[in-house]
Amino acid sequence: MDIKSSFEKGLLIVRPNGDIDMHSSPELRKELRNYFRNETDAILIDLSGVKYMDSSGIAVFVECLQWEKASKKKFIIFSMADNIKGVFEMARLDTLFTIVKSEVVALEKIK
Repeated sequence: MDIKSSFEKGLLIVRPNGDIDMHSSPELRKELRNYFRNETDAILIDLSGVKYMDSSGIAVFVECLQWEKASKKKFIIFSMADNIKGVFEMARLDTLFTIVKSEVVALEKIK
């Protein structure tokens, strides 16, 4: 998995690309944990490059919820593939996360 990020005006957009599974999730967790420690007001996750996520990937995002509450930063996930969104919905995690369709909508939520 490849992780790209861009920082602009107190906002961080993280773009993982590839599967998020037991092999790649530790790297993603480490990166996201560091981002929650940085001086940023909001963290947006673009999942358009992720087509598969197993339970270890979901666990990383559940940890992000904890970090979000502790840091008081906004955390938004966007461009989630239907199959991944379905897993979040089945586990009712979609009620805990802010999940939106696109980057445009995510940016509107920050304002």
